[in-house]
Parts: sequence; C-alpha cells; structure tokens
Amino acid sequence: MPRFEEPFHMSHLKTFQGCNRAFQYGQIYDLEREKSNWAALSGTAGHDTIEMAHRSNTWKIETLMDFFEVRAWEKYDKAIEQDREVTGHINIEKSRAMIQGYIDQPWNREAEVMFHEKNFYLTIKPFKTPYKFEGRIDQLLRIPAELLKKAFPSTFANFPRDTVLMHRDLKFGQRRQCSQFELSLDVQFSVYALALKFGEFRDADGGLVKLGLVPDIHCKYHVADHVPYSDDRGTYQKNENDEHVPCHIVETRCVMTPGVYGKTDKGVYLKGVGENYVKCPIRDADKCDAECKGLRATCTKQKSPDKLCKGLRSYCTRQSRGPAMYFTTRPESCLEQKAKDIGYICADIKKGLFPPRLGDLCFNYCGYKSYCESEAMENLDPGW
Repeated sequence: MPRFEEPFHMSHLKTFQGCNRAFQYGQIYDLEREKSNWAALSGTAGHDTIEMAHRSNTWKIETLMDFFEVRAWEKYDKAIEQDREVTGHINIEKSRAMIQGYIDQPWNREAEVMFHEKNFYLTIKPFKTPYKFEGRIDQLLRIPAELLKKAFPSTFANFPRDTVLMHRDLKFGQRRQCSQFELSLDVQFSVYALALKFGEFRDADGGLVKLGLVPDIHCKYHVADHVPYSDDRGTYQKNENDEHVPCHIVETRCVMTPGVYGKTDKGVYLKGVGENYVKCPIRDADKCDAECKGLRATCTKQKSPDKLCKGLRSYCTRQSRGPAMYFTTRPESCLEQKAKDIGYICADIKKGLFPPRLGDLCFNYCGYKSYCESEAMENLDPGW
C-alpha cells in the first residue's frame, strides 16, 4: 500500500481527524473530490476580498462586492473545468452582510496588517522522527488595544500594552468548535503558533526568514456572526423569578406587531354611565356616518394598540449572532507539548492505517462518498 509523503498541510490533519478514510482517498489514492459547494467557493472568494480590502485600503462595500462576485464566479468556472459538481447556490446577500460586518468594525479598519496569506515552512521533531509542514497563515495583525478593550472587555480589559499582536484565522462557514476547551485542543492554532515561533516564511525577495514571534493571542474569526437574524421570533428570556429580562440592545422597546385600523364600521357601540353612548375621541361624529352614535369597539378610523417587545429574546434582527472573534492562546511555555500532540497525529498518518468509521463519511456533501459506498458495499450481494 502506498504511504503518505510529506510535507504535511493543515488540511491533512483536519481531514484525518474528521475522517481518516477521506484522508486516504485524497492523499494516498490521489482521488479528486467529486463535489464542491457554493459555500466553500464563496468562502475562498471572501478571503480574497478581505485581503484586497486591507492591501488597497478599500472599505466601500460596492467596490468589495464587485470584486467578490468576480472571484466567486472564477472559482465556480474552475470547479466546473475540473468536472466537479457544485451544489447549493451563491448567496450574495449573505456574503454582503459578512463583508459589510467585517468592514464596519474599527478593529479591522485600523489594524496594521503585518502579513496576509503568508506561506510558511516548518519542521518539528517532538520524538525521534522529524515531520515537515507547509501552510499558509491568514492574518498577523497589530490592533490598538483600546479598540479591543471596548469590544471584548472580558478578554482585554487588563491587557498591559498599547497594541495587541494577534494571529487570526478567517472562517466564512458555520460557526463551530469555539469554546475555550475546543480552541485549546485545536491543532490548527498549535501548528500556526509553532510556525510563527520556529518556522520560516517567504520574504519580499523570495528568501526564507524566521520570525521568532509569539502572538499575544490567537483568534478564530467567524465572519458569519455579522449576518443579522432574518426574523424576530426568538423566545423571550426570563429570570429565576419568571420575569422578562430587560433588553440591553436597544433603549426603547421594539414594536413587534404594529396596530392596525379597523376593517369595518360594525363595531359594538360602547356605553358609559347611565346607558349613555361614549363620545368618540377619534373624529367628530358629524364627520363620520350620520348614524354613528359615538365610540365603537372597531371602526375604520380606529387603530388597535401596538404590541411591544417584552424584553430580551434568544435572537432578533437587532441582535448579533455572536462576538465573531473567539480567542485562545499558545504561550511559548506550551509549545513543546503542542508539538508532541501534533506528532502523535502525524505518526498515526505515517502508519498508513485508515479504517472506515461509520458516520464520518455518510453525508451527501462528502466529496468522496461514492468511493466509500462502493468499497463498503462490495461483495455484500447475498445472491438471492
């Protein structure tokens, strides 16, 4: 059986951890994926658009969206040329909301970009066997600490310097694995941290240089958190006393259901003390139907009360989906252990053992599903 040939890439580790059989099909058998999808194509186009915004200092949404659409369709054409089926559809409005949300943040516009989409080369030797890596880092930034303290006080309130050195990985897909625990185990950030400290990067002249950097913080940036909710059906939140929790997003309560005017003039006449009809406060009686006797339960001149929001809800169109940036650290003191954790994964890959695991590949979006099905179903015909 053929074995994996180095160098490793980040996608290799992520694929192997998710499904070792998918890794085998793509990296050992060199099989092409049969499918792609518009979400993935839009994500790579989004990366290109963000890079262009920083390089050219362009923050106008229309200019960026024109660039995004050209890039997205170029990637679609390339997928078709490679005989890959492209599922789903391009969602321009969602992509616009993500890019608009990105450029709206002052901690993006005012960041100093040290580099963007930079290739690195890294060799780790946690045990006797060395492992070579190649990859690319999305962003290394210096951001004014005051901007981050205002937006993320729980993380940066006590940060001691004026600027934060941040490594950031952009994600345009669905948010997942963002808890502190999950981020602490994320091998992607461990590889990037090792590369920034010990790896080599291409300089402007094509040579290789070591940076020897340890970022203050690493960030997984889920740009889709900037996409607003589409409706206001979120469940009202209550405290331990079964009271509605006040909303902190807006100062005044939102109108949930605007009051409407009556459709007919057949409402019951309202009476006060002594069976006297209540005088209509809406319009003078002589300006309405001559037979109108006063205030009625409904009439075409009368509007029902607006229904106001009762307080904080699980989601609403004014509420963000999440903080967008999720943070973790890789101080120098932990890098030796992180290299060992990565080494265990590399060793498993080099062993060449890729047993199928039920559930890992059994989804329509998997680009290798037909290969896996044909292998699994082979020789299972009972001959009845």
